[in-house]
Amino acid sequence: MKRRIIAGMGANSFGMAITIGIQLISLPLFLHYWNTSTYGVWLMLSAIPAYLSMADVGMVTAAGNRMNMAADRPAARRKTRRSGGALSPRTVRAVMAATPLRRP
Repeated sequence: MKRRIIAGMGANSFGMAITIGIQLISLPLFLHYWNTSTYGVWLMLSAIPAYLSMADVGMVTAAGNRMNMAADRPAARRKTRRSGGALSPRTVRAVMAATPLRRP
């Protein structure tokens, strides 16, 4: 058991070290090929999926828990209705992300 914990900690530490190394190398590399304005736009565009995934705020997890609790009940229609409702915030965000923005 102790060996598995140590191996897991070692693997996690190795993963963090690789992530830090990539981040330290990527900034000078990006700035070598792009100017700061292009790099800033790339940072903003790459941050959008992270913000959208955080905007979920556990709605899908809560709906999944309610579906599992309702699975023991005979009303199976409610289970289907909840699964479709849980996907709607995600669908709205996907449509909003796919809609092109107008330039002023």
